[in-house]
Amino acid sequence: FCEKDVSGKKLRNKKATSPKHLKTKIPRPQIIRYIEDSLRREFYREHPYELLKPQILMEKNEGIVEDHGELLCNLKFPCRVTGEDVIRYQTYLMKDQKFGKHQAYVEACNEFYKIRAREEVAERVAEEQALLFGSKISQSQTERSLWLEHKNLQKSEPRVINQVLRIMS
Repeated sequence: FCEKDVSGKKLRNKKATSPKHLKTKIPRPQIIRYIEDSLRREFYREHPYELLKPQILMEKNEGIVEDHGELLCNLKFPCRVTGEDVIRYQTYLMKDQKFGKHQAYVEACNEFYKIRAREEVAERVAEEQALLFGSKISQSQTERSLWLEHKNLQKSEPRVINQVLRIMS
């Protein structure tokens, strides 16, 4: 379809030949989405402090997990469970056990909470046993630093007051 001007000559289609339409689009890679990404986002949105816990970056068993059903349930205590273990377990429940996303999330979090509760109880029992057997629990580094700062402030307080009085008189 070409347009004609008043004299009957064919007009060029300016849109087809403009430099804007001659540019080729830069090829972009397709976005790769994994199920674990959305599960990870949801878990860490509800458990932000899990990101602050130190994690071991070395892969367990050289990256090979034989039985996904053993990730959280039936773990021998003590164990180290991270948010990534919860996400793997949730994925296992969704794929192999045919759980829904929400149901798998609830199940994985419940197992996670049980393990964390056992860890807290074990820590309390260990602390009580240590006190019972005469162990002295020392101050944390923060408490010691605050104590030293307070001590230094008490030493310097009379000196500062004398300097201020000298300046004012």
